[in-house]
Amino acid sequence: MPNTIISVMLSAHKEATVIPRKISIYLLRSSQVPMAKCQRPLRFENDSLRPFLAEAIAACCVSRETGLLFGQAGAVAPLVQYLETDDSTIRRPTCRALHRLSLEPENCVTLHQSGAVPLLLEMLGSEDDVVQEAAADCLRNIRLLALRRCQAHSRSSKARPSSRR
Repeated sequence: MPNTIISVMLSAHKEATVIPRKISIYLLRSSQVPMAKCQRPLRFENDSLRPFLAEAIAACCVSRETGLLFGQAGAVAPLVQYLETDDSTIRRPTCRALHRLSLEPENCVTLHQSGAVPLLLEMLGSEDDVVQEAAADCLRNIRLLALRRCQAHSRSSKARPSSRR
């Protein structure tokens, strides 16, 4: 899927005011659609759209490349805020999306900086197995990145000759 840009676009039907669940999610795989379109829907205040958007992002992140594209578009930090809700219909797809996004190391840094770790730790106590597993896998990916960085730092410190004598 090289050079493919994945954008998530949400379109509410005219009947959405009557039937809020009647929402279409269009996944476009086209290099002509700018990734920046992904950011706007993440800013929706309407909670009924959030689970659909999070699920669409999870479905799109089938590779590290697509996860990186979402991260570069600024999708990670707003998704972390979705975890602050008590609504399990939002938390489940959000955990799945964050897990998929965490496969890309740059996104793990953003997750950590956005305050995801305490929220994900809270998700470990969820009654929903999918939420528990996605949160645990996400935390694992963040931890593995931290370990790799510590090991690299340790190796580089040992490789430098000591200036003390």
